[in-house]
Amino acid sequence: MDSAPINPSGGTHQASLRKGLPEFSDLVLACRYHPFKTLAFGSFTSLLFSAVACCLVYPTYEAESLVRVKQHQAVVFAAQSSRADDLAFVHSQEQLALSQPVISAVLADAGLQQFYEYIPLRDPSEWLKEHVRVDMQTGSEVLTITAKHPAPQVSQAICNALTNAYVLEVTERQKSDQDRRQIELERAAQEAERQLAELWAKLNEVAIKVGSENTQTLTIRDEIQLQAYRDYAQQLRALQLRGHELASQLAEAQHVSQVPGGDVTADEIDHRIQNDPNVAIANQRLAALDEQLRQMREIVAHDDSPRLKRLQGDREFYATELERVTQEASRRIRQEFDQATHGKVAASLANLQKQIELNESEMEFLRHRLSEIDTGVDRNDKPNGLQLDVTRHEVDRQARLTDGLWHSLEELKIERQSQPRVQLMQLARIPDSASYDKQLKAIAAVVATCWIIIILGTGYFEWRSCTIRHTADVIESSRFPVFGDVERSIQTWLNRSASAKHTTGAQQAVAQILLSSKQLHDIPTLMVTSAIDSEPRHILATDLAKAFATLHYKTLLIDFDTAYSRLGRELKCGSAPGLQQIHSEKVTPRRFIVKTSTGIDFLPLGTKTTEAMGINPHAFADVMQKVRSEYQAIVVAGPPILDAAEGLINAAQVDQVVFTVCGGVSHWDELIQAEEAVLRAGLRCFGSIIQSGHQRPLEHPRSVPEASPDVEDCRSEVALQDELADIQQDVHQALSDQSGIPISDAERNVQS
Repeated sequence: MDSAPINPSGGTHQASLRKGLPEFSDLVLACRYHPFKTLAFGSFTSLLFSAVACCLVYPTYEAESLVRVKQHQAVVFAAQSSRADDLAFVHSQEQLALSQPVISAVLADAGLQQFYEYIPLRDPSEWLKEHVRVDMQTGSEVLTITAKHPAPQVSQAICNALTNAYVLEVTERQKSDQDRRQIELERAAQEAERQLAELWAKLNEVAIKVGSENTQTLTIRDEIQLQAYRDYAQQLRALQLRGHELASQLAEAQHVSQVPGGDVTADEIDHRIQNDPNVAIANQRLAALDEQLRQMREIVAHDDSPRLKRLQGDREFYATELERVTQEASRRIRQEFDQATHGKVAASLANLQKQIELNESEMEFLRHRLSEIDTGVDRNDKPNGLQLDVTRHEVDRQARLTDGLWHSLEELKIERQSQPRVQLMQLARIPDSASYDKQLKAIAAVVATCWIIIILGTGYFEWRSCTIRHTADVIESSRFPVFGDVERSIQTWLNRSASAKHTTGAQQAVAQILLSSKQLHDIPTLMVTSAIDSEPRHILATDLAKAFATLHYKTLLIDFDTAYSRLGRELKCGSAPGLQQIHSEKVTPRRFIVKTSTGIDFLPLGTKTTEAMGINPHAFADVMQKVRSEYQAIVVAGPPILDAAEGLINAAQVDQVVFTVCGGVSHWDELIQAEEAVLRAGLRCFGSIIQSGHQRPLEHPRSVPEASPDVEDCRSEVALQDELADIQQDVHQALSDQSGIPISDAERNVQS
């Protein structure tokens, strides 16, 4: 016996009792072997945990209030803020509604304090933020404040308290800003009024010193300086206005640069993508294939035409290629647009920054020129008409500044009477219907989790059970050759009425035995065994005997399954005498051999003669020695290896041991243990045969020896028959010795 049998899949390896960890897909697919268990247990646990989720997760009532937030402030004279300021104001309202001052005002609200039992003592601000939601709808001026709570009154109280606190906070902030601006304008106007009074006093003083308001005493140089002073002052005022405009444009450009996408529309991007050369070529290829498919469908009547299938495969390939090319072109074009937009914005920002710097340098130059003219006038100690006109111009400029400040102050007072930018539209009402979204989501999550756990658990149970489901399970685990197919065996097991039209594992094994034997009549005796008793060994023994009988070999089938004797019960020979009587009565085996209609001889196990069911191994070896010369093939249905103590002892009396494997019933780890037990015992194993599980009966035996009701009479009758057979044999031997001529079988029959 070889120490390392060769596996048909190639190579030798040491079988392991534990495989590697399974993959997730293997666990999911393993559930198909236990559909009823998975469905029943999964449904039960899903319903149970769904009920628990329904009890723990309550339906919520949603209260909603609406607040209008104007994007542009309502003005009468002139806008007090820029477009960037308006956008920043609108975008900050969601954070302002959930700011800490507003939350503190909500928790101190009298309407919410009525439901203090619902407010936790620890982190009430976080609890409130979990129950409220503030949304600013894009493109509209509506701010939605929503509160959810299992109690409808509490949700209404939270929503109304948050709405009132937010509106009050925004109103107070706007009022505070307007008060501060009014105070600053009043202070600036009063300071300008004071400076104007001082300039008037200076003008009067200069006019008194000159003696007259007549400017005829001015020289040409003084007139030129005065005209230059006026021009410089006007240019300086214009540059100051221009500086304010450039600062506003720079702020808006910076805000636009922070918005991704710029002014590029999706239509422009799609147009550029469609005009891309690679995309256009892919579209043309796909259109050509669509035209060919249309023409082929008009010609071919069926959709399973090879030409049509090839065209469909080509179309799927080019469609995938078109999608890939389109994605690459879209990515590239978007990057180009982003780079172009970024370049334009950067160029615009740089241009504005340069203009601002230039404006500041020009204003600095004009201030310097004005200061030089003022200094030149101050150095002239003699009063003249130039000093009078310069002072008069300063008074005029200060008067316009003062009038502007008072005018802005009056406009601000008028604007304060207009409507605020935040107005309450609708307070929340008590919600009538509950929202089951959270409860349904919890149930869906629980059901999905339960099913995943059940599927994984069932798959892991199937993986741990080591059940043989595929032929590869046996080939990868067994050290010996494997015959048959698990898939076909399971199909035949389910469809018992269908006759097997393929070569069974028993037929493959018989063919291998005949090819391996040195001579066709030198066939080893086989004992069919298994790892445990759950495998139907009698079915494989019957299949092997039929396979030998089909090839016209004289076959003997022996029932040696001392544990259950299924073969004898199925052939209705359970009460017939057999091996037990041969062992106890010392008679020849052929007296108990039963002839079947299929040409197979059958030797039953026999009835129990003692309390012990076992048979002496030496007696069984003697029986095998007697019947070996009379039959060409002997198949023994033996006990299991792991469940029966005498399995290995009795298996030593035959030439080879054959393991039976039943798909969906046998386990590969038990098969490995049984094979190792056989190897340790020094027995020769032929291999494993995957049986179909469907047995065509051997039909009823032609003659079955009936056991006598009285055991003692049966024993005496059997003994007398054996004595008569021995006497006849001695007589024949004596006659043959006297005459020296062998007596034929016919003469012996006549003499007897």
